[in-house]
Formats: sequence, structure tokens, C-alpha cells
Amino acid sequence: MGSNKKSPWRWLLAPFAVIYSVAVEFRNQLFDLGILKSREFDVPLISVGNITVGGTGKTPHVEYLIKLLRNSYTIAVLSRGYKRRKKGFQYVADGSTSSDVGDEPKQIKHKFPDVTVAVGARRISGIKKLMDKKETIDAIVLDDAYQHRYVSAGVSILLIDYNRPMSEDHILPLGELREPSREMWRANIIIVTNTPHELKPIEKRLLHKRLKPYPYQDVFFSYVDYGELTPINPRGKMNPVTNTDINEKEYAVLLVTGIAKSGEVYKHINKYTQNIKQIEFGDHHRYKNRDIQRIKKEFDAMDAENKIILTTEKDAVKLIEKSDLPEEIMMNSYYFPLEVQLRHNDEADFNQSIYRYVKTNKRHDSLFRK
Repeated sequence: MGSNKKSPWRWLLAPFAVIYSVAVEFRNQLFDLGILKSREFDVPLISVGNITVGGTGKTPHVEYLIKLLRNSYTIAVLSRGYKRRKKGFQYVADGSTSSDVGDEPKQIKHKFPDVTVAVGARRISGIKKLMDKKETIDAIVLDDAYQHRYVSAGVSILLIDYNRPMSEDHILPLGELREPSREMWRANIIIVTNTPHELKPIEKRLLHKRLKPYPYQDVFFSYVDYGELTPINPRGKMNPVTNTDINEKEYAVLLVTGIAKSGEVYKHINKYTQNIKQIEFGDHHRYKNRDIQRIKKEFDAMDAENKIILTTEKDAVKLIEKSDLPEEIMMNSYYFPLEVQLRHNDEADFNQSIYRYVKTNKRHDSLFRK
């Protein structure tokens, strides 16, 4: 929807934005008045979501929660499985494809094979099935569930992108807001994501003041760290390349992305080399044979002694699923793993808040293993 904000004709969408806004407001009022009911469960539920469409970092923050809790608790992740082809509830297995279960659930399962990951648009039914089949689950993380008000999460985490202030945005389809920004009142925790690494304390205070959180809301700030270059197929034959190699050996990079916001990835690669060519697909893109041929053609045409293909972690999971991926692409494709970091003063407070909630409300006290 970013193009709508930039187009001089975007205001033609204003009537549709009004209609959408009224519908969203009416639905929220039904929940606020108790006419529509929110279901509570006898298991800790942590919801991660946003108000702005796409690109706020939901998946890395879900992964942060997994890493935080998995050594002490048995946890599960329940996602809607956005744009998957198969309907209904299903568990994400090692052999599941991203087209069957969705990009993000597949990425999470690929990264954390020991964690139970499931998809289901009907969250109440999904939670029930997780609780019935996985009797030892201590807590469930709900991915992209801020607008799913039929479920009452004990902790609701709202992600707000530092680079896209809600105060400067508009409701869909005029802008990128799923609902009015005042609905942030429903969150227990607000995380301002994608902040600069060098964010100053005074900037944090100004951002905090601008958000105007309620007394019951904790506000934290996170940023993204990029790890070392990782081959898309670590078990296969690869041409070994490090982050330093890209800079010192003057690598040419073909950047292949199918995500909502690829600007930050491009900016990070630009720290190592300015010789970058990009093939940019739409968010949640399904790679077809013609796409692979295009990638190969562009890569072959790059006139450089040293060259590689760089992609995102989400795209890497989809590319490796291609059984007919040419060996040349397989051997020369890498991604930068993403990892969310909370700022020093925030990390301990956030971790303690999540631990306290799960420990106090966990389903099986006898299973607490910390």
C-alpha cells in the first residue's frame, strides 16, 4: 500500500477508507461493549501483532520469544499461515512447504525444528487443538493476532515501526493502518521496531512521549542485527564466502527479495559493496521456474570475478524447496540471518516481564524446569 501514500491520486481512495474505518470501529465497539466475546484459555497466550500493514518485524520478534522461553518451557507457535494454499488447521512439519503452511511458519519451523508450530485461521479452534494434542505445552505464541479479538491474550505485544510513524499514516486503503492508531490501547507491551543502532536516550524519551502510552503499558525499543553470511543449503557444496570477503574481494551481489520492505536489506549490503543489482518480487512471492531462470540469467550476466546471490531468510526457505534449482544458484546463494535485539536497558525488563507472566500462569506448574 506504500504506493497509495505516494500517488497524487491517493485521495480518491478516501471514501473507501471511511467505509473501512467505520466497519473496523463498529467491530471494535462490539468487543469493547462485550457484545462480541473474547475467549480466555487456561494456558499463557502471548500475542504479537501490529496495526501497520507489513514490515514491522513480527517474525523476528516471535523468534526472539522462542529463544527466550524454549529452554525453560515447552511452547508452541500458532500462526494464521498467510497466503498458504491449504486451508484448515495443520501442524508445520519438517517436510511442509511454504506454499502449504505459509512463509513465516515454515521459516520458524526450519529455524526451530524442536518447537511445535501450527497454522490455522480460526485461532480459538487452533488453541483448543494444540491444548488437546500437546498436553505439555506451557505457553502459546500467537503470530499476527492483534486484530484477532475473539481470543484474549494474557500479554499483547504491539509492534510499531520506527520508520513509519502512525501519526503520519492513514487507514486502509488510503494508507497502511489496519485500524486507527488509538487502538494501541489494547496492548500490554509496545515495541518500537527497526530503530537505528545509535538511537540516543533523548530520542527514546521523545518517541515515548509521542506515543503517549497508558500507565499500564510498557514501551521498549528494538533493532535488527544481521548475522554472518549463511548458505541457503548448508549441507550442500558451497563456495565459502564471509562478510569480510564481500568487501575485501570486491564482490558483485545479485540481491533477490520477495518481502514487503527490502530497503533495509539493500542498505546493509551496501555497507560491504556498492556493486549491487536487485531483482525485487512482491511480498510472499512464490518462486516459479521462470523466476529461477531470470535469476540465473542475471547472475550469469554479471561481469565480475567474484559474485554471489544474496537473499532474505524468508526467501531462502522458499528457494531451497525448489527441487530443480540449478547447481550454480545453489552453490552461490546466501542470506543474512536476522536477529532482533532489545536495547540494553530494555532487554532485562522485557525478558523479566515475559518470564513472570508465563511462570505465574503456566499450564503445568510441575513442568517448570528452570
